[in-house]
Amino acid sequence: MAVHQAHPISPPTALPLPAQGGGQRDEDEVDPLDAFMAAEVLPEVAAREAEEKKRAEDERAKLKELLAKGKLPKALEELIQDDQEETPDEIIEASVKLVVGPAGEKIKFIQRKSKCRIQHAKEEQELEVGFGMGPLYNLPIKTNDPNAPPKMTKLLLFGDSTAVEAARVLIMEAIDNREQKVKQRQKEYDKKKDAKRLQRQLYHMRHALDYETLGLPLGASKADCKAAYRKLALQWHPDKNMDRREEAEKMFQNISKAYESLMSTDEDATIQQLAH
Repeated sequence: MAVHQAHPISPPTALPLPAQGGGQRDEDEVDPLDAFMAAEVLPEVAAREAEEKKRAEDERAKLKELLAKGKLPKALEELIQDDQEETPDEIIEASVKLVVGPAGEKIKFIQRKSKCRIQHAKEEQELEVGFGMGPLYNLPIKTNDPNAPPKMTKLLLFGDSTAVEAARVLIMEAIDNREQKVKQRQKEYDKKKDAKRLQRQLYHMRHALDYETLGLPLGASKADCKAAYRKLALQWHPDKNMDRREEAEKMFQNISKAYESLMSTDEDATIQQLAH
């Protein structure tokens, strides 16, 4: 019987076990991103913050020093100057409509001709409404009263002495020309008004007997003529005056003739036109 030699059995090799906690890094291991932030970024941020803080402190110190001397920073001084009203080189007070013209064309012409900038100064109430400081109903009510004095306002002129003088001359010429035109138109209006009044008087004189027949004053209205005619026609109708029929017929004819004359279409249109 064959005998087999037994080989010695090696002890089992220990296999590495996974780390506890599902593969977490060792507590002493540092994340690369955290390391970069700590080494490069955070120091730069801190340096900038320190620089800004120092700059702000320096500016506050300079401002304090300027204020102690009664001065203002240049930027603040320029801002205040820009906010202040521009001082005009000359102020002309006149009726704006005489100078501005339709759509401001007259003012534009004067500005181009004189090389002077012209600004219309608004009233304080209008400015308050424009800036929301006052209600719209507080503005002056505009009227068409012909007897009211002309509304005056200010024109502000900006430019050198030559430009301002040229603009002033042109503005005064515009005012004079406009006033002459207004006076001429008023003359023409008065002349036409007098002519109409004369024609109206002639019309009334021509129909004086008709008004008298109807028992009306000169220039009585159309409604008054109708009412007077109805009343007299009933009073003098021949059928109602049998005892003096001949007189009634004559009176009735005169009443009808006067009424027709006063109520004729052409004459009525004429008197209506002459009344205005």
